[in-house]
Amino acid sequence: MNKLLQAIALASEGHRAQTRKVDGTPYIAHPLAVGMILQTVTADEHILIAGVLHDVLEDTRIDPQILREQFAPEVLHYIQGVTEDKAITDW
Repeated sequence: MNKLLQAIALASEGHRAQTRKVDGTPYIAHPLAVGMILQTVTADEHILIAGVLHDVLEDTRIDPQILREQFAPEVLHYIQGVTEDKAITDW
């Protein structure tokens, strides 16, 4: 299985019980949509994988080390860059 498909499988598993607040659809629809949007502007596999996995650190119990080892340090770096910092309360 290629890395992007592995990322989709991991995101699907991590978000499996979650729904979108706005309309109740399965949450996985959002990260998949992000991946599809990114695919229109880049073919960089690390960016596409990070797009699909961008919410896993905030919303799942997936360990960052798994992301580093299974995908690449760059993927983890990109995901951490868009992960909400819970210490910041004045959003």
